[in-house]
Amino acid sequence: MKITQIELFPIQTPRETGSISPHIIVKMHTDEDITGIGEMSDLGHLSKMPDVPQMAHDINAGLKGVEIRDTPTIDAHVKKLGSIFGAGLEMAVLDIKGKALNVPVYELLGGAYRRKIRVCYPIFGCPDQKTAEENVERVGRI
Repeated sequence: MKITQIELFPIQTPRETGSISPHIIVKMHTDEDITGIGEMSDLGHLSKMPDVPQMAHDINAGLKGVEIRDTPTIDAHVKKLGSIFGAGLEMAVLDIKGKALNVPVYELLGGAYRRKIRVCYPIFGCPDQKTAEENVERVGRI
């Protein structure tokens, strides 16, 4: 099964605080009509957003026609992009592999490890003590 196209969709997710978190959704297509979805998550801390059309062009130039099981080639592109962006490609590949085998992704990663996990709520970028206290209060309500 080969990668035929990778699409990138920049989106903005509003947060409860009113700020906006930019993300890039990855949609990876294959020659067997299986599509994988991934996410380049919460890019709001970057000083400059990437040129998404150029990034899509570069990713397609490197991965179009690559066998979905060609881990070294895919990993090289993931590494080149860096963890923030590369994770979206990895997610899309795992989604495709899971769909092709008709198993959830956690099975590809060795099986379920626990039934529930602790989730953190990041509080950063507080300009003053009042904002920090409001954020702590909000977390207490969730």
